[in-house]
Amino acid sequence: MTSAMTGPEDDLPTLIARQDHLNVLRYIRAHKLREPRTVVTHGRLLLGISGGGGSRRGLGDAERLAALEQLCVASLDVGDVPLAESCLDALGAGTPGSPVTKESTRYRKLLGMCLEASGDYNGAAAVYDALLKDNPSNGHAAKRKYCVLAAQPGRGADAAKALNDYLSSHPGDVTALNQMAEACLSASDFQGAAYCYEEVVLGCPLDSDVHAKLGEAYCTAGGLAPRRLLVESPRRRSCAACCDKTTRSSTWPCCPFWTWATGPARRRRAPLDEGEGRV
Repeated sequence: MTSAMTGPEDDLPTLIARQDHLNVLRYIRAHKLREPRTVVTHGRLLLGISGGGGSRRGLGDAERLAALEQLCVASLDVGDVPLAESCLDALGAGTPGSPVTKESTRYRKLLGMCLEASGDYNGAAAVYDALLKDNPSNGHAAKRKYCVLAAQPGRGADAAKALNDYLSSHPGDVTALNQMAEACLSASDFQGAAYCYEEVVLGCPLDSDVHAKLGEAYCTAGGLAPRRLLVESPRRRSCAACCDKTTRSSTWPCCPFWTWATGPARRRRAPLDEGEGRV
C-alpha cells in the first residue's frame, strides 16, 4: 500500500532489490531523501529515457510529471545536464490541460536551474526575477537568485543583498543563516557571523559543528564579553522562547540553563585575572 504522505511501506533497499522503479521514486520523494544516483538509475528505467525523450509506460500523467521533475533535479545534482534538459523538454511538451506548461512556475523553476548548470547566469537570473515579480514570496526563486550571484566573481555585494532580501522574508531558514555567517566570516565581520551562528544554534541545537563555529567567531571577535555570550546568549533566548512573558521572572529560575548562566554562584565569581583573560 502506498500513501501520498508516507510513501511505500517497504524500505528503500527492498524496493531497489525488487526493481520497483515507481515506488523507489515515491519513497525518496516522500522521505525527502537526497539520492540523486538512485533517482537517475530508476528514473531512466521507469520513463524509458536513453539520451532523450520519454515514454509513459502505463504511468498516469501526475506520476509521469512528478518522475520527470524528480529526475531533472537529480540529473543536475550528478552533473548530467543533457539528461536534465531532456527531462525539461519532455515536461514542456505536455499534453493539453497538463498542470506543467512552459509558463507554469514548476517548469520555470527547473528551467532556471538548467540554465545555471549550463553557465547561462544571466538567463537564469532573468527567470528568477520573473518568478519573483509574479510572486515576491517565492522562496525557491529568491534562494536560486542568490546562488546565481554568488557563483559569479565580483558579485559578492549583490549576492549579500540578495541573501539579506531573502532572510528578511524567511528569517527562520537555518541554511540561509549559515550561508550568511560564512559570508560575514569572508568579510571579517566576526560579530555578524556570531549573530548568525546564534540563530543557527537555536535551529540546530544538537549540531556540534555549529557550536564550534560559534565559539570560534566569539573568540576571534575578541574581548571577554563575546566569550561570556557563548554561554549565556543562546540559552537565555531559548528560555525566553519557552517562557510566558508575563511570568518570566518567576519561571526562568526553574530552567537549569538560566540558573547555571546567571545564578548566585556565577554572580559571586571573582573577575578574571590577566592570565585567565589571555587564556
